[in-house]
Amino acid sequence: MISILDYGAIPDGKTNNQYAIQKAIDTCYEHHGGQVLVPAGHFKTGSIILKSHVHLFLAKEAILEGIDKIDEYMHFSALASKSLNLDATPTWENCEYTGRPSQFFIYANNEDDIEISGEGIIDGNEAIFYGNKHEGFIEGSYYPRIPLIFFEHVTNLKIKDITFQKSGFWTIHIVGCEHVLIDGIRILNNLELANCDGIDPDHCKHVEIKNCHIEAADDAIVFKNTEGTAMYGACEDIHVHDCELITTSAGIKFGTESVSDFHHMYIHDIMIKKASRGISFQLRDGGNIQNIRFENIDIEVERHKPGLWWGTGEPIFISAVKRHEDGIVGEINNISFTNINMVGENGVVIYCDCPDQIRNIAFNRCHLQLKNVSPYPKVGLDLRPAVAPEILKEEAHVFKVKHAKNIKVKDFFYKIDDDMKSAITADFDVTLTKNFELDM
Repeated sequence: MISILDYGAIPDGKTNNQYAIQKAIDTCYEHHGGQVLVPAGHFKTGSIILKSHVHLFLAKEAILEGIDKIDEYMHFSALASKSLNLDATPTWENCEYTGRPSQFFIYANNEDDIEISGEGIIDGNEAIFYGNKHEGFIEGSYYPRIPLIFFEHVTNLKIKDITFQKSGFWTIHIVGCEHVLIDGIRILNNLELANCDGIDPDHCKHVEIKNCHIEAADDAIVFKNTEGTAMYGACEDIHVHDCELITTSAGIKFGTESVSDFHHMYIHDIMIKKASRGISFQLRDGGNIQNIRFENIDIEVERHKPGLWWGTGEPIFISAVKRHEDGIVGEINNISFTNINMVGENGVVIYCDCPDQIRNIAFNRCHLQLKNVSPYPKVGLDLRPAVAPEILKEEAHVFKVKHAKNIKVKDFFYKIDDDMKSAITADFDVTLTKNFELDM
């Protein structure tokens, strides 16, 4: 075991300990791996790079916090040092992202056998990224900002028990990683700071996420296939279970970055709270989504400030629409939902541009309560990002389906609270759809 104190780290909450921590990691790596200890204390640091066979262990009451000056975090290149000023264009209108940030905090690339664990805290120092403030929404000062963890092409990765907090952007972004275990972590982000996703598996394979508590503005767990790292292929063989997700965006999401396929995932025993969407499929690119199972999930959703947060209180939202006029969009096929309990201000939405683009969707033993939670109007179908118009003037429904095929709903129970009945013009709105089977 190597302690960062042995290399001069100072736990005063002020000193930049980047050099000392990196030296400890490099020495551990040069001696064929082992544990690097962050002991109890408040350690500030700039960017650090983890390496193969290194186990970064944060002891109880250890805090590893990002430094205050954004321009002192390491850049991937000189070109990457140019930031996007969003004073005129907020991220709910412009969030195009290839998947590669300009800077990093904790980074690894093309490594094997890395572990981060312990009872300590990794803190992203979120306040340094604040931009404009709105009602219930803090805009980031630029985009994309610095992920708390950015790992690319790491195999045999473990992240266990750590608390991650106050991230200024995506908290754990793992790209092209394989054989990953994320177990027992807590993510505690500001529920008003935009774009602070919880866990983003991006082109990843053989991943298990379990026993996690996530509080995040933006999506809690979101599967992505970003354009800039398309060489890593599909996002596949992923198991997520026994997690509590609190978010102002989607609890579980696929997309919107979706240039490759997503398939063979099993997601079960999940609690989703406060979300603007519970489970969201936002297919906007050429990849396909297929063979995904959801079981034993409790969903509580509500509408957040219209126009700022995506979504209008749908517990399940499945969409495949063009991002750009000349875009190509894949297909969604063979998705099942079993024993799903939903409370929200809208119902299930299945919506696509082209006939049969979404097909073979099954619901079994699902319950829905339409309940008035927020003060916001119960109208709008939010398709962002999409070809205009991005937000359609649609009423709330129990079930809305357009252009899908083979939708089977069995043992479905729903209740509309009295204060929601005036907002519902039709319980079921099924158009341009083949083989919609409803067995209540």
